[in-house]
Amino acid sequence: MDTNSCYVVCGHTSLFPPWGGTVWPDFGTIEYIVYWCIDAFVFVCVNLFVLVSGYCLVTTEFKLSRIVRLWVEVEFYSVVCTLICKFLGNEISVSQLLKSAIPFTTEAYWYVTAYAILLCFCPFINRLLDCLSKQQYIALIAAISIICVILPTVLVWERDLITTGMDYEWLIPLYIIGGYIRKFGIPCGKSKALVGYVLCSLITGLVRVPLGLVSNRIVGSYVLSGLFFRYNSITVVMASVFLFWFLFNLNIGNDRLKRAIIWFGPLTFAVYLIHDNSNVRNILWKTLPMEQLYAGGIMMYLGGLIVIAPTIFVVCCAIEKSRIQIFNLIGIQKFLHKWDLLFDEIKGKCLLLVK
Repeated sequence: MDTNSCYVVCGHTSLFPPWGGTVWPDFGTIEYIVYWCIDAFVFVCVNLFVLVSGYCLVTTEFKLSRIVRLWVEVEFYSVVCTLICKFLGNEISVSQLLKSAIPFTTEAYWYVTAYAILLCFCPFINRLLDCLSKQQYIALIAAISIICVILPTVLVWERDLITTGMDYEWLIPLYIIGGYIRKFGIPCGKSKALVGYVLCSLITGLVRVPLGLVSNRIVGSYVLSGLFFRYNSITVVMASVFLFWFLFNLNIGNDRLKRAIIWFGPLTFAVYLIHDNSNVRNILWKTLPMEQLYAGGIMMYLGGLIVIAPTIFVVCCAIEKSRIQIFNLIGIQKFLHKWDLLFDEIKGKCLLLVK
């Protein structure tokens, strides 16, 4: 997940400049193709997070503290980041301050809102999946693929009919796919999985040009060039599954690297919460020399990306490590444990009533 968080940061420095920049590669140029191919390789980040959740949680008992812990972390960063940005001189209205206190209902972080809903459904989804045979599970995934992946990709005139790819309606199918991988695995070796990820990502990026040319001839714009740039598009889903399986089967022999992964692992979600806070974005991307990097050409852009993305990742992880230590000192972990005990007690009483 450490790599995935770096992917998230890279994705947020990619083709749609969040700082409102004006530098933009012309359609069909080498710069255009390179920028979009880079974006295609990191575009799997959201899907990867959910696949990991499905893999880890499908056989895990539901804990209320998991949702409470998510709420506490999101609430903390939403409010604190907004207050700090206001202190640094950002123009933040009273309305924005109030909205920062209710991030789940305002979709300040769309992924968090969708993920929280997914967590609420997890115990019911797990119960359903536990009853399925392998053949039934495959049939379910086939139905999911047709309804949530193939149709939204093909129905270009109404792509949001089933899911936008940025909602809980898409996270639930991804969770189910992750659960299947946990139970039955994938008949694919590590090397083939890596090749599959690379090929699918390249296709996602490269087909922008022919699709754009076709749509420009038909409707007078390049609107279809982004056909595969959705989290639930065919190529992005396949790339996500291939990359997940490759990383899962990756053997890490270096002990220092293992310790680093274990240390960073619990901190990575905060990287998203901090750097993608709407107010932090306004300061971060305007402070960093992003406009100059885009204007400087491919090599300067790549060099800047290699430095900037890991730096943001490490700084955000350090902030999250400090937050965890402070929360441990004030007893937040004990508070969450009490929530679990209370939930188990209520659940036990409900089961007795049913019997």
